[in-house]
Amino acid sequence: SWSCEFDGTTIDLGGSWIHGTQPQFEQLVTELDLQTVNTDFTNMLVHDSSGGTRQIDGQTVADLEARFGASILVAALNEAKLAIQSLIDRMWQDNLLVGYSHEFIQYITTTFFETEFAASSETIPAQAFLELLPPPGEPTDPGDETGVKNTAFPQGYNQVTDHLARGLDIRLNTIVRRIDYSGDSVQIFTNERRYEADIVIVTVPIDVLKAGKIEFS
Repeated sequence: SWSCEFDGTTIDLGGSWIHGTQPQFEQLVTELDLQTVNTDFTNMLVHDSSGGTRQIDGQTVADLEARFGASILVAALNEAKLAIQSLIDRMWQDNLLVGYSHEFIQYITTTFFETEFAASSETIPAQAFLELLPPPGEPTDPGDETGVKNTAFPQGYNQVTDHLARGLDIRLNTIVRRIDYSGDSVQIFTNERRYEADIVIVTVPIDVLKAGKIEFS
């Protein structure tokens, strides 16, 4: 995450919210006494390029979930690699999105799909949505319902990451080329030097992995 100031407003580039219910993270935010505000994606006013508006409310979200849910589940089970954008294009052709504009559906695609997976709808496979389903028998938290609970930080998410970074040796502008975990320790090869560690946590975007930017052995 990176927070920057723009004309008196703090803008987060990257991580912006705590999605759903995350007790340990929320406890940290409380201990730091940070100002927070909830962003409810089920209660928003969307402005389009022609000057029109459309209200997103619980009824709209339920309707979209019903329309997309069935199509995505069928595709996930039968055409696992089908890109979400291809599925949406097919839904337009089959008149399954009547009542919505292309611009509005693009907004929904960006807000609910691309933001969730940090990837383009052209590259998100239908099977990825199976990861969002709770394990059988596991209770669900009302705060984890689609878009309802998203804690944002008016003064920037960097308040959290800066606190967590204190005392850590962070190397910027260091490009990881290869990770070798075949031995007793993990070897990380970068554009500058080699590092060695007991454990490595990789959090790069999925598109970076798919592009083969980092070699694993």
